[in-house]
Amino acid sequence: MKDDLMNDNHFKYFLILDKDLKSTLRYVELDKRNYKTFSLEYVRLILSICAEVEVICKKISSNINPDVDYSGYDLPQMADIILQKYPKITELEISVPLISESILPFESWEKNHKGADGSDQRNMPSWWSDYNHIKHARDKNYPRANLENALFSLSGLFGVLLYWYRIKLDGNDAIGIPESPSILYFEHGGESKPVGFATGKIVLPDFPASSKKSAGGYQLS
Repeated sequence: MKDDLMNDNHFKYFLILDKDLKSTLRYVELDKRNYKTFSLEYVRLILSICAEVEVICKKISSNINPDVDYSGYDLPQMADIILQKYPKITELEISVPLISESILPFESWEKNHKGADGSDQRNMPSWWSDYNHIKHARDKNYPRANLENALFSLSGLFGVLLYWYRIKLDGNDAIGIPESPSILYFEHGGESKPVGFATGKIVLPDFPASSKKSAGGYQLS
């Protein structure tokens, strides 16, 4: 599959959101001590990022079972579907080299909890739960619109995009990820890979490594 991500609207949108988050670092240092710093700009970013996470998860779910209409599904429902085929997405690790930290945006999906009706329900990442609080009661939950949730939700979006593009490969030609100055890196086997820069290849937890060579950019293997 010959596919240039620079022409893909979802990846271009990710790069815009990434750039917007980076622009806030002119005023708020990327440091754990600033994680709880909140602002209206983080409200906008978190709402935009998480809405796109839902869009990409619907694409992945539709690929798993194309006979279902996912328009009314929420992320907990789609998580159950995605985990049936890609159970190791909980191990997906995104590193943030500026603070020498790594994020596992979907680690919480490993466990369930008892809902109010006594049924088992999938644990959601805290950044997703806070997004819903911001979305439905912004005045009350304004402090949740902070640097930490913006960073973690962007990591989640990056993660599901990697999965979606790996699914699109479907054993065909590599999709090169174009060079981009993202603050996020993909982590695999103890080695960090930047989002872009024509070096190496990406191997996702649920997919076996491929011996294919990439002409440039990343190879999703």
